[in-house]
Amino acid sequence: MARDDGQLGAAKRAYRNAAAEGNRQEQARWANVIGDILKNRGEYVEALKWLRIDYEVSVKHLPEKQLLPTCQSLGEVYLRLEYFKDALIYQLGVSKVHTAGYFPGEFPVSDSQSPVAVPQDPGLDFKEYIYKILYVATA
Repeated sequence: MARDDGQLGAAKRAYRNAAAEGNRQEQARWANVIGDILKNRGEYVEALKWLRIDYEVSVKHLPEKQLLPTCQSLGEVYLRLEYFKDALIYQLGVSKVHTAGYFPGEFPVSDSQSPVAVPQDPGLDFKEYIYKILYVATA
């Protein structure tokens, strides 16, 4: 745990330095590293805070292709928290959702508006379905 604390402290210092210098790419990268450290510790809510910082910096200042690691990290944390709709949004095209002006919690959830077709099989276990989709999306 002491090693993790040292890594976390060093990552936060690097984040602050990048932010102070205005280096948005490094700022986003270090926010992602901090979020990843916290995610691996099981501190998912705090990890989300840092991953959202990474996301916001990336969306505002970096090319769209650099959103992929951010989206994957956010999707994984939402999955671990069992927020399946948010996990799906980030894993399967958050940049398109963002461009449409939607954020988690605001995304339209009616079947006709959903970006992902969910089978209407009454015997389908939704949690199992989401895990399968996310496995395929990240494979």
